Amino acid sequence: MRRVFSTAGTHPRTRFKLWQEVVAERIGPIEQRRRADGPFAGEIEIGAVGPLTFSRITQSALTTTITADTVRRRPDGLIRVNFRLAGASTFQQHGREAVQGTGDLTVIDHHPGVLDARTDGQTLVMALPRERLEGLLGPARLFAALTMPAGSATTRLVTTFFGDLLRVNRQLSPEAAERMATIGVDLIVAALADRMAREVPHSLHGSVVVQRAKAHVEANLGDQTLDPPRLAAAMGVSLRRL
Repeated sequence: MRRVFSTAGTHPRTRFKLWQEVVAERIGPIEQRRRADGPFAGEIEIGAVGPLTFSRITQSALTTTITADTVRRRPDGLIRVNFRLAGASTFQQHGREAVQGTGDLTVIDHHPGVLDARTDGQTLVMALPRERLEGLLGPARLFAALTMPAGSATTRLVTTFFGDLLRVNRQLSPEAAERMATIGVDLIVAALADRMAREVPHSLHGSVVVQRAKAHVEANLGDQTLDPPRLAAAMGVSLRRL
């Protein structure tokens, strides 16, 4: 990871203004407000593994809002996975509230609807292409602001994999890094699918499977080998249930 900005060494009175300018340049014109008195502190580091980009953000307590104007001015088509390294966050999006503690993962849709993102501490943010996730899981509203708890087996697999991947990234060839990135995205999709299955009430779970199946079919219309058994396997349900 490479540091691109730090408030260390800057005057306390100008730190937060500088922070807002850097965030606007790198992320977009989001709205941020401080939630604590005293000098503000923040640091941004960036890195990449194959096509995946990462930002490690350390900051004092803030409230962040994404508005419709934000998305219109900078539509990047990305969905972000937040690895909470320290501190806590609360996100509200698509009518759902996610409370994220250290070790938890949360997916955030860069779309109007993050009404109040209250964060402090340190977060590793990974940007993923929207088409990849929605092609396998359905519309982002089905999984945005879902928290995958640190204690779950799937979350531990994802965090361990990406922690190791970032540590050895420089030792990998470009081809190997791209393959490992693809494996990591597949792990996130699997963890999200497991979390979605536990989130949705049983009476509605069938409709969610249908939405995911439709999205998978639409994303793979050119695959001549796609048949009902393969579709059922991709959805993680039996052929009879599908």
